[in-house]
Amino acid sequence: PDLIRDHRERLACDYVVISDTGKHDAATPALAYATRGLVYKQITIEGPARDLHSGQYGGAVANPANVLAGLIASFHDADRRVTIPGFYDGVPELTPEERRLLAGQDLSDAELIAATGCPWPFGEAGFNTRERCTARPTLDVNGIWGGYTGDGSSTIIPAKAHAKVSMRLVGRQDPEKVSAAFDAYVRAWCPPAVRVSVQTYGTCAAYLAPTDSPGLRAAAKALAAGYGKEPVLTREGGTLPILPLFKQVLGADSLMLGFAHPDCNAHSPNEFFHLADFETGTRCILRFLAAMCE
Repeated sequence: PDLIRDHRERLACDYVVISDTGKHDAATPALAYATRGLVYKQITIEGPARDLHSGQYGGAVANPANVLAGLIASFHDADRRVTIPGFYDGVPELTPEERRLLAGQDLSDAELIAATGCPWPFGEAGFNTRERCTARPTLDVNGIWGGYTGDGSSTIIPAKAHAKVSMRLVGRQDPEKVSAAFDAYVRAWCPPAVRVSVQTYGTCAAYLAPTDSPGLRAAAKALAAGYGKEPVLTREGGTLPILPLFKQVLGADSLMLGFAHPDCNAHSPNEFFHLADFETGTRCILRFLAAMCE
């Protein structure tokens, strides 16, 4: 951020092109015009000064792992909506046109199961899979640990328990307000029999680009020429923190010309990129630059 601010005059531009997104499917390109924001946290709950014998002290002291489990369970209601007060402030209602556009890209239940290995779809009531993955905010636990996790048994009450939590934001959700609301909720929920601390590892606002700009039209033209199919205009479920920074400091919108295949194992072991998409993507970028010079 400091580098971009210090050199904003040298970095002045009409658009920023970034290839950190993917295709709609194996044969169909995608042009993302929005990304979700992010708030990332670590919760630590401490109870006794050391691990305790559960036979001697069980039922008489608060178990940090039990408290953490209850806290995590409280983050969502029966409709899988996030329960943190003020969490949905700034979340826009999807227009009929947006829902129509996203409905045309929705994953079927069978496709979702095949892509993820999950037994069945699951998420916020009232929305389809694509809406849940791109246009709705979320709260997810990324990791939980504490106590004895080795082979066999060790009947302890752990001294500490921890969790990593990420929240994806959309629209005009304020990441700083969401962050503060999360911290306040966690501290208010936990009983006085434990000590709780919350660390913040990062915050970022959501990003939304205009869909009728000359740059986006040139990008769509280049993708159509490269893949022989019109690109799908879509929202990206992930977060690219530099996009709102470019917009804020340089006043430039970003064009997301990404070429990753949906099966690339993103954020998983053996993440990869198809050579064919590398070659086709290179041609698309060249066509885009040519179209911008017309």
